[in-house]
Amino acid sequence: MTIPYKDNSVRYNFIRIHLIKEIFRYSDEKKKIIGVPGNSFVYFDEPIDAGRYKIDRFGKGNFYFKEQVLPVSWTSINGNILLSALNEVKKNKVFVLKQIDNKFYKTRVKNKNVK
Repeated sequence: MTIPYKDNSVRYNFIRIHLIKEIFRYSDEKKKIIGVPGNSFVYFDEPIDAGRYKIDRFGKGNFYFKEQVLPVSWTSINGNILLSALNEVKKNKVFVLKQIDNKFYKTRVKNKNVK
């Protein structure tokens, strides 16, 4: 049964929040398998086009534009970008930087471990 809404803002926000939670849930599982801290950044193989800028990483609860230090505002990220990010994470087209002997290496979960 569908509950009628006066506007779609409640439904829209619910879907956005759900997509964001799923992105971070999948990435947290991958970080645990790899063995990196939970606050590590996750980088996309190919940055996601967000209009003027491209989103190349996420972590610490936020998305970040390529070569930018400050996080992207959640209100500026539309649903298509969130869906693209979720698909990239599910398809294992992401990596994290893991420190081994004071050097950082690109590391990703092997395909057999991906759900």
